[in-house]
Amino acid sequence: ACAGDAQIIDTAALHHVTRVMTTALDILPAAAPEFRPLQLGMTNMAALLMSKGLAYDSDQARATAALAAAFVSGAARRASAEIAAEKGAYPAYEAGAKDSLQAVKDTMSLLTGTPAAQANALRRAAPLRPALCPDVALADAARQVWNEAYHLGRETGFRHARLTGMSGDWPVQALLGAESQGLMPVATQLHGKSLTPLVPAALKALSYSAAESNDIYFHAAGHGSLLDAPFVNHKDLRRQGFHQAALDAVEAALATALHIRYAFNRWTLGDDFCEHMLGFSPEEINDEAFDILSALGFSEEQIKAANAYCCGTLALAGAPHLKPAHIPVFDCAVPPVAQIGMQAAVEPFLSGVSAHTIRLDYAATVDDVQKLLLAGWERGIKKLRFYRDNGSLLHDLAAPAAQAPSDTKNEGSQMVESGATRKSA
Repeated sequence: ACAGDAQIIDTAALHHVTRVMTTALDILPAAAPEFRPLQLGMTNMAALLMSKGLAYDSDQARATAALAAAFVSGAARRASAEIAAEKGAYPAYEAGAKDSLQAVKDTMSLLTGTPAAQANALRRAAPLRPALCPDVALADAARQVWNEAYHLGRETGFRHARLTGMSGDWPVQALLGAESQGLMPVATQLHGKSLTPLVPAALKALSYSAAESNDIYFHAAGHGSLLDAPFVNHKDLRRQGFHQAALDAVEAALATALHIRYAFNRWTLGDDFCEHMLGFSPEEINDEAFDILSALGFSEEQIKAANAYCCGTLALAGAPHLKPAHIPVFDCAVPPVAQIGMQAAVEPFLSGVSAHTIRLDYAATVDDVQKLLLAGWERGIKKLRFYRDNGSLLHDLAAPAAQAPSDTKNEGSQMVESGATRKSA
């Protein structure tokens, strides 16, 4: 992963942006004038971690995400104190000034890794271990900005009771160019037939050479051409009767094809070419199951090798040079428990709620949801949402049919509305 002195976040720029956005949001009419709450959020966290060579399900990633959230919250809290110096604290501040300042002190204690005991707290947040973050400057900056916020707030109060949270507004986040939503993992390594820009950035952060990165890229995304492919290439195709116009037609089709077989068909090559140049009968050409490459004598192994060269494997697993220890960095199928761990690491540094949605497999059961809810509760998480793949208005969260009980008296316990799976817990 990143070296210990590597900069993951430009704290000066992030501080400036946070201050500007806090000021801009303060200008808008307050939803609750007595408390003037804001929700300044973060997104693209998983994309940032991947681009820096950090595996989502790692202590380093959790520490980095927690410190990033702490820094944004601290910068927003400091800006709120500055605004309060000019425009006054929120109307209800005086009644809860002591508690407000204590909340700031509690956050400061979390940043030192020695959280203070909190009165009436059923579950204490897991202590942060700043030393695990590769960006040493980020930990120092987070502590400094919270210290400044506390000393300013003690004199001026705060303009806002609540400042930070995690929004679930994906359309807005996508508009901003986010590769991942909120704290959710990166959804895919590929954009169409190309690798997401996060992958080359991660390979660079992990110290792979340009040549090694290219080999890894071509393994996953392919070369996009059969020109120099093994077995099924231009030279071999010319022997089969392909002229330049036919080769050009195939190459054009390969630009969007997910498999080379999809480029070899009557619509790409034309019936006349298939019949007169390749020697296929009209009956063969009209057969929907007809495979031109196999009919030309190419074996399944040869087609598979040529396809891997041209279209890639659509995955990084098995790529040359890629070390097994680095594969988790590019993992997009992050288990729900790991996502809960990430949320538990970040949420103590947010004054609002984290709107994090956990995507469940189609075969997820009610028991699975209950276990995840308990895991979230044990870690002190305020809110969890669940979404199951292929969910509809009314959906079974049941075991596979082969494992379903024969009696129906417990059938009702296996039924939940998908709307309920999306409700907060």
